[in-house]
Amino acid sequence: MQQNFALATDNFRHRIYGLTACPACGDLQVAPERSEHHVDAKEVRHLWACDSCGYAFQTAVTWRQ
Repeated sequence: MQQNFALATDNFRHRIYGLTACPACGDLQVAPERSEHHVDAKEVRHLWACDSCGYAFQTAVTWRQ
């Protein structure tokens, strides 16, 4: 598996299905490999690995109080 990291970009399929797509091949991802909760940064970071092409990437969700 390749260990490339990039932020996933918003795309058409993400808006329709609410799923994350691989930034390398566009295949829809169902669930991240791992999620990390960072309380101080008020974010959850999701680490993904595409089953189709092996590309690894991460996304982050932040929240306000």
